[in-house]
Amino acid sequence: MKFSAHIGSINTLMRKLLKFQLWVYAILLSGALLGCATPPVHLTPVLDRPNMDKIYFEGRKFAFSFGEKSSVAVSGAIEGNELRLLVQCVSHTERIDVIPENISVSSYGIPNQRMVLKAYPPAEYMVRKHNTQSWNLAMQVFLGTLAAYQAGQSTATTYGSSGGKPFVAKTKIHNQDAVDSSRARYREELRQTAESYDRINAVTESGLLKAHTIFNNQVVGGMVIVELLKPRKTKYVSYSNLYSKIVITVPWVEEEPHRITLTW
Repeated sequence: MKFSAHIGSINTLMRKLLKFQLWVYAILLSGALLGCATPPVHLTPVLDRPNMDKIYFEGRKFAFSFGEKSSVAVSGAIEGNELRLLVQCVSHTERIDVIPENISVSSYGIPNQRMVLKAYPPAEYMVRKHNTQSWNLAMQVFLGTLAAYQAGQSTATTYGSSGGKPFVAKTKIHNQDAVDSSRARYREELRQTAESYDRINAVTESGLLKAHTIFNNQVVGGMVIVELLKPRKTKYVSYSNLYSKIVITVPWVEEEPHRITLTW
């Protein structure tokens, strides 16, 4: 089968979803929104199979794998310790069950050592995200309470003499107004953080690829989040030194699983 036989209809179908998905993808990779200081690392497709091609959509590189019954396009980027995949699937047959958690992801380091990575089901990933955010909010409350207490404490120093001998007297002063002002400030910061988490969660959940059944000439797409293994010995080792390539296997059609390789 030639790629040219599919490209016209596939291009039309993919454009229905890609603009929205790329908008979500860009938001999810925003360091400012997610509080990450380092920019995302965008991965490059490897054309290691005869049914593979590299396509571009609004500047983004996609690995495109086409087959008799389905075609899959994947773009990947690393943000923090997560690999974020934008996956689009087109059906050329009667029915395909698109189950994101069935995607398998492996990394290969230098030397060529294979490590299996975890692709999160959407519900599990959101629970994990909420738990992390709840912990962050709890820490923010603790630090804010401590800061408010410290803001109300001060020491007054008095110098004098008694019987011809100099002395220094120190008195602790509690300033309730300073405590109240500090509390109001950290509560406002806490409210802003919670609202920011709500916005992030709404965008994240709407962009995650969930289970769908698609039929002939239908397309579905979304984000699949994969947990990268953290460096064990040093935090200064970049992921590009740990992983030479990422291999994604999309097995939604049993007789033609799509195997897509991304690298730096």
